[in-house]
Amino acid sequence: MEGMGGEWSGGVGKGCVIVRDEGISPDQPLWSDTADTVIGEDGKSYKTNHATVWRWRRTFQNDFVTRMQWTLTSNFSNATHPAVVRVNGHLGPEPLVVPAGYNQSFVFDASETYDPDHPEDNSKLEFQWYQYGEPSFHLPDGLVTALNIVPTSMPEVYGTLTSNESGFQNVTLGQKVEVTIPSLPETATEKPDLHLILQVRSKMASFPVTRYRESFLGWLKWMEKKRGLLFLAPMSCILGGGFFLYALTAWNEKKASNLPIYTPRIPGVRLSVINSLDLVPVVQRQWRTLIFAPIQVKAAQAAMGASKGAVEVMNRDFVTENGFINGMVKATHPSMIKGPALNALNSKAFEIFDDALRFERPSTVNLFVWVGKIIMHATTDAIYGPSNPMRDGKNLEGWHKYRPALMLMMLDILPQKLLFRNAVGGREHLVKSFANYYHDGSYKQGSAYIRQFVEHCIKQQLPEDDIPRLLLGTVFNNIANTIPAAFWLIYHLFSDPAVLKDCQKEVRGAVSESQDGVSVNLSVILNSCPILNSIYQEVFRYHGTANSKGGLVMVSGRSRHTNAEVWGEDVDKFYYRRFVKQSSKSSNPVAFRGFGGGVTLCPGRHFATSEILLLATLSLLRCDIRPKNDIWEAPSRAMSSQAEAVDQPDYDIEVEVIHHTENSGKPWKLVFEGDTSS
Repeated sequence: MEGMGGEWSGGVGKGCVIVRDEGISPDQPLWSDTADTVIGEDGKSYKTNHATVWRWRRTFQNDFVTRMQWTLTSNFSNATHPAVVRVNGHLGPEPLVVPAGYNQSFVFDASETYDPDHPEDNSKLEFQWYQYGEPSFHLPDGLVTALNIVPTSMPEVYGTLTSNESGFQNVTLGQKVEVTIPSLPETATEKPDLHLILQVRSKMASFPVTRYRESFLGWLKWMEKKRGLLFLAPMSCILGGGFFLYALTAWNEKKASNLPIYTPRIPGVRLSVINSLDLVPVVQRQWRTLIFAPIQVKAAQAAMGASKGAVEVMNRDFVTENGFINGMVKATHPSMIKGPALNALNSKAFEIFDDALRFERPSTVNLFVWVGKIIMHATTDAIYGPSNPMRDGKNLEGWHKYRPALMLMMLDILPQKLLFRNAVGGREHLVKSFANYYHDGSYKQGSAYIRQFVEHCIKQQLPEDDIPRLLLGTVFNNIANTIPAAFWLIYHLFSDPAVLKDCQKEVRGAVSESQDGVSVNLSVILNSCPILNSIYQEVFRYHGTANSKGGLVMVSGRSRHTNAEVWGEDVDKFYYRRFVKQSSKSSNPVAFRGFGGGVTLCPGRHFATSEILLLATLSLLRCDIRPKNDIWEAPSRAMSSQAEAVDQPDYDIEVEVIHHTENSGKPWKLVFEGDTSS
């Protein structure tokens, strides 16, 4: 990784320069790219958008090395760990926000910071304080107010540095500093927000792990106007302690959500994030210009290992149905919408749910794992047929090695064989299994969807060795969001007695009994269970992340799903009746993007919805699910993978599943609409 340089970052800069357009209100600025000024290791000054990224190179290299070391030992003391940084009693990834004015002084105390490897002594930590000037505002050089930073304690190491390894100048050392904001330059016409960075790392480690905390000094006038931070810092993951280097911190994302559109810095791509509901339909109408297909091709190449020949085929004609991508849409989507093909998928999934929920005795399970196994079995059996490769335990083991690394593999900026050896091994094992599935013709016994998928690949002359790789991609497409969505739905159904009672009453209306057995009507579940369907949609709103990504534009699902102007003051709460139709004014339909929208609307949404609601219905009718410790506690979601549109829990919940004996000996079947015979 020593060869990493700024060149891999492409033309990435940062959002600091204002751009105006006649069609954009002056109160809704668009932000474009500029460059950092950095002192390089050769002592020379550089001002490029590449420097914006490579100035952090040593930091994230050390972070990667250290995390790799964590995987090699189970002994905490044998590895290096990042400092737990506390400034003025403030702990956590969000910046310390300080209302400020010129000619004011503030004390910043980090003496409570500790080293988890040596918790009794923080003298082995190095504290560096410096100002990060570039994000302050779109002012010319010399017009950003320079903070005066002086140490106020006498630690083992104190003083100043002309510049540090990240190219920042005028660095102050020490655990505690006093920061003074002098008067603005006479030529200044605007007051920027000021950014003070504390950098903490171990002085003893071979590869010291660095953590940063930002203090945000906002001018009082701007704070009163609730003016947000428009710049999204590149070290935000290190600020938050997470692994994904360029993830947005929750604080920055919340601030940026006030903008109609903005440009964060992400290596390798110029990305515009759209929050405004008014801009969404405009963007969706420009689908020939703002194309999703290149992202799909990139995923096939980077995450699935597609060959150059396959990429050439997939890159042909992104606009018409003659091309591979849009042609695939035409070939496969009819099999995923209403009709016999979808009914067959739902019937098979129901059959597996029915079998999985026939317990004779109570069983103790981990809820997320339990739901995941059932959904994986039902979904893949329905799609791939009797020769489903995902029935094989070794393939499931390979999948669990491969899936967690998918997001980082798709970035395609790190050597996969070096850093993702287990994930690549799991992927290649799966590819071999899907190759057998393809070559022996087992796909012909699969669902209409998978048959059309393979036949389209053959028609487009995709290299034969790449067809199994794309088949592997269909696993992720069909279960990635279904599993966490089903988990959260089950959690919310059984953790609230009022919700449980209401929904049990609803789903009983979908059941009819006879001497021949029990019938469950899917049409009733989808159309006549408003509370159950409301909870299902609320799961996607409340637990959803960013949902629909275009090549250079991301229509942010999270920003609209957390918009108080759309959803009301209780936007931060899970409200199970939120989507129950009322006589009052309903929310803007553009605001809900549980399955994306426009040409990127998820084609599998009908199957996913039916499948999740069927599992929930059978659970409501035939089970009691109770936490083992008698307390329902919602798991945190801070470490959730961003590869999926629905958050995954950080930890599992141990529950007891108790089977109802009523109707347990009778056969159960799924019927559609008015049909009672199928």
